[in-house]
Amino acid sequence: MLLQKTDLHYILFIVVIIFSCNSPVEQSTKKEIIQIANQQQTTATIPPDGKKQNRKDTIIYHNFRPNQSLYLDEFYTDTLEVVGKNDDTDYFSFIFQKDDSTYHFNYYSDPDEEEKYDFARGDIVALTWNIDTLYIAGEDDSIAHDLWIVNTKILSSNALKVSDTLSVLTDVLGKEFLNYYIIDWTAGDLNDDEIEDFVVVLESDFTDKEITSDENTRIRKTVLLETIDFPKIKISATNDAIVDCSMCSGAGNRDPYRKVVIENNHFHFESNYGGSQSDYFTVTFKYAAKKRNWFLHEIRVSSHNHLEEEAIPERIKKDFGEITFADYTDIKDDQ
Repeated sequence: MLLQKTDLHYILFIVVIIFSCNSPVEQSTKKEIIQIANQQQTTATIPPDGKKQNRKDTIIYHNFRPNQSLYLDEFYTDTLEVVGKNDDTDYFSFIFQKDDSTYHFNYYSDPDEEEKYDFARGDIVALTWNIDTLYIAGEDDSIAHDLWIVNTKILSSNALKVSDTLSVLTDVLGKEFLNYYIIDWTAGDLNDDEIEDFVVVLESDFTDKEITSDENTRIRKTVLLETIDFPKIKISATNDAIVDCSMCSGAGNRDPYRKVVIENNHFHFESNYGGSQSDYFTVTFKYAAKKRNWFLHEIRVSSHNHLEEEAIPERIKKDFGEITFADYTDIKDDQ
């Protein structure tokens, strides 16, 4: 028993000496180790599945607020202008403008929350957002952090719906071209400024039986309009020949006009002429940025004889010199 007590006293003595003789340096080192351990515990945890996950106090940096530390699960609010929408990637997003830059904010497509995203280009929106996780397609366990929409509130609406757009076009063109009304219009970028412009086809509300033998013949006019800041638009060019009259197709089709398409700073008109022997014309114009004008680029003709099975090769012509949209005359018969 005496030996056991002596051993116990000795052990207690050694412990007291160890804890009483810590130097300031040693104590400081202990504090630093504790701080590092605490930091590591607050930035990441290991859940039961073994995958590393970031906690809400992880600091994130994003160029939307380049000089500010952002945190997961913390909400932020900004007033932004709606520019557009992108549904062509793994994550759907709306595009907003702040100052002179645009930013993509991701959102979940949920039918129960459609009202949250009921805004259009030009709307001014109070946007509540946060930084949250993106899972990178094709990369196991790889994640990134990006902007996500939490909630929205429309402060003012500058956007116009399709019916409103037609009203704007009718108002502008009605003042300039009396006795004409719109029969077709297409929106798209005509001048490489990433803003929607318009190609509008007008028809007269009077007849001109001198053009054809049909007393119901009406003439057409085509107008290019560039958008300054919608609904502010301007008439940039007109043409009376590119879209033929309502009865100018010859036998069979009566009205030759089919449609107008805008794509990649080109726009083209499609028309169909004839009956059993038909010719389908596609006349394309291309924008020249240095000259700020649209020039005849190409004419394609697809012919078909409905009484014969043999195909007729498509004809293409591109060498026209410089013929602007406004100066174009009906040269389809020459192709």
